[in-house]
Amino acid sequence: MRFNASYGLAIKAITIAVFLILAFVNAVFLALCLREGAPIYLFLIMLVFSTAFMALSYAFSPRRYELTKSELVVRRALRCIHIPYHKVTEVKPLSLLSLKSIRLFGMGGLFGFYGLYYVSGLGRLWLYITKWKNLVLVKAVDKSYVLSPDDREGFIKALSDMLTHR
Repeated sequence: MRFNASYGLAIKAITIAVFLILAFVNAVFLALCLREGAPIYLFLIMLVFSTAFMALSYAFSPRRYELTKSELVVRRALRCIHIPYHKVTEVKPLSLLSLKSIRLFGMGGLFGFYGLYYVSGLGRLWLYITKWKNLVLVKAVDKSYVLSPDDREGFIKALSDMLTHR
């Protein structure tokens, strides 16, 4: 079963803002290189860096969540996350809006929020979300995950069914 992870308004706004800022910085850098007679390869290095940053950010962002016969998979273009059912101990809806969090390692809004976060009252969580609503907490033996499927109730029911029939 597949569950989509569409972008929420905040993610869209952050992503567009970062893209526009990088485009502006690249344009200014090009103008300075042309005006000051600096080598054009400096601009090209900046362009390659900013393009790679955007591309890698997109590649590691969650695209959808899949329930297979043996595991929950967070689908990304690079390095999908695999959570075996036998390790899952709890699945429940969650709201993080009223909780304080600190990003320990990961992305904070560009194509989603993903990576390792510390959330007060919940501890360390691996976030793979594309919006701040429809959040689901998946506790496993070794880690805890927060996901944001478009159909939260359907996802929780389907995952709970898979866990009871393992």
